[in-house]
Amino acid sequence: MKPGIAFPCGLAIVDEEGLLQAVNETLCAIVGRAAGELVGQPVTQLFTPGGRVMHQTYLQPLLRLHGRVEELALSLQAADGQTHDVLVYAEVEPDDRRAGQRVCRLVLVPYRARRAVDDELLRIRRAADQAPGAVFEFRREVDGRSWFPYASEGVHALTGCLPEQLRQSAECWLRRLNPDDRARFGARPGRAGDDWLEHFMVAVQADAEATGQTMPGGSARVWFEVHARARHVDGGAMVWQGYMADVSQRRRLEEEAAGRLAAEQVRLSQTEFLGRVSHELRTPLNAILAFSQLLVAGDHPGLGETPLQQLGLIGAAATQLRQLVDDLIQVSRAEAQGFGVELAALDVRQTVYRSIALAVPQAAEAGVELRAELDAGDLHALADERRLAQVLGNLLSNAIKYNHRGGQVWVRVRARHGELRLTVRDTGPGLTPLQCRSLFRPFERLGAEHSAVPGTGLGLVITRQLVERMGGRIGVESEPGAGSAFHVALPQPPAHAEPRARRRGAGRAPSDGFGRVALPVPAAVHPTRLCVLYVDDNEVNGQVMAAIFRRRRQAELRVVGTGAEALAAVRAEPPALLLIDLHLPDTCGTQLLKRLRQDPRLAFVPAYLVTAADDGHELARRAGFAGCWPKPLDVEAVLSAFDGACLLSTGCADTGHAGAVRPALH
Repeated sequence: MKPGIAFPCGLAIVDEEGLLQAVNETLCAIVGRAAGELVGQPVTQLFTPGGRVMHQTYLQPLLRLHGRVEELALSLQAADGQTHDVLVYAEVEPDDRRAGQRVCRLVLVPYRARRAVDDELLRIRRAADQAPGAVFEFRREVDGRSWFPYASEGVHALTGCLPEQLRQSAECWLRRLNPDDRARFGARPGRAGDDWLEHFMVAVQADAEATGQTMPGGSARVWFEVHARARHVDGGAMVWQGYMADVSQRRRLEEEAAGRLAAEQVRLSQTEFLGRVSHELRTPLNAILAFSQLLVAGDHPGLGETPLQQLGLIGAAATQLRQLVDDLIQVSRAEAQGFGVELAALDVRQTVYRSIALAVPQAAEAGVELRAELDAGDLHALADERRLAQVLGNLLSNAIKYNHRGGQVWVRVRARHGELRLTVRDTGPGLTPLQCRSLFRPFERLGAEHSAVPGTGLGLVITRQLVERMGGRIGVESEPGAGSAFHVALPQPPAHAEPRARRRGAGRAPSDGFGRVALPVPAAVHPTRLCVLYVDDNEVNGQVMAAIFRRRRQAELRVVGTGAEALAAVRAEPPALLLIDLHLPDTCGTQLLKRLRQDPRLAFVPAYLVTAADDGHELARRAGFAGCWPKPLDVEAVLSAFDGACLLSTGCADTGHAGAVRPALH
């Protein structure tokens, strides 16, 4: 190539005297001088002072010794004073124009772009070495030999293998892989020209010293995720270029998340199963309890005393079975998903008095006297009204059951040091310290299972779960022969907390399934006819309800099995009372109520949800029912609620009525 021809690099020819014989245009442009100014001048005039020193002390000796030099970094001095870094390639060869003479041909490559490339390569290398994983190139020959032509410094922290070892052979790495993963790593088939992304996991048995994890045998299993692009190269070899990282922690987190998801699915399945079990057990109990109650309460002189006693035993056994089913479902549901509570500032006086009123029939039958001692001060607690009533009901029931005729039960409530303390004390046989320690175990009745006292051994288990769910605690003090005292401590709300009764609105007209709130009963209310529509596809349930309502002559019961039949029935004659089962063949009871309410004639008709679901009261409340009649049906409770509905339908039940008060029934 002639030196005068334009070329991206500077070209120069220097004779044995060190004078420039020729230069090209690119070199002239670099130093900012014309060719006429350079030719005949010493070559050292092209360089900076430091470059001249390098030329004399390094370049010239190497040329005399080897005849050539490659990639020597020097700096050129331009006419305007600027310096330009170049890489010098020099070679000594015979002079074509003068025999016996030699010249040196110089190629000066501007170093600015090369330096930027080198800096970028250095930056990339540092980034690769500092990355949490390792960048690599893995090569596998046709004969099975393999090594890593390149591996960043991170490979040592990951595998304990030095990059120098891996450049010799990949065996240091491959022998750490599990056998199955070793066969997979680097062995996936590919066709010539393939360009596809590998993404798979390999399990590595790494030294404990390298991983900080220990397992039997001094090794630990760590997981590496490998991303690599594969391609065929000369001779049929396969090369993977990619990245690997330790994802053991991520894998553990994913496994924990999968475990939590599986546990949640199990919990949901358990909840669904409990709901089905609850429904399937309570539905046949509905017929047993209701018909036994109706037969015992009816006028059947032909039955005789013994059959009536046997019917009473059937009813008592069914009642005990229902209680066992309720307790089992409640405990299982609590373990699966916990008790639902709505904490609020609650004045416990009404809850205590209502619980005592509910316990009066049981106490009267057992010959036990009930007493209440409530302090006159602030008796607010942070609690759930329904759950607190359940706690007091369980404690009062036990205090009465395990008492003696002529015994007493006291309920005492006082506030101390930011806590509300409720105590239920009885004059029963008392408990030993060993019995007290076993008291809250499921199915533990402390020997009472051999007595005539009914029970399931789950009431106190449920009570403790409820108390703890409300943020409180429960304890017992007892001595043999001196009775027992159960203490429930609940946190008191801040002084500014708004009481539940005031927040929900006091003085509302009472309306709840089975008269949960007291209903005023005038001296005589006898509507001539009250049409009742019952929607339930179970034929036995319809017969049970029909048998119950035969005890109210003013009731005219119509039973239909589907939502469509119910809509047709109300068009023919609007009922005065609606009873709707939850599960219907063509719709849900809550959806049916919404459709019925669209009829202006049914907008204010009392409607009750009749269901065996254990959360029926909550379902009824959310769906807009007046209340829930849970299955198995309590005959007297149904009739009492029916009488209250009579008052509502005839306009007699208002909050200002001065009639007698019937206690609530659960």
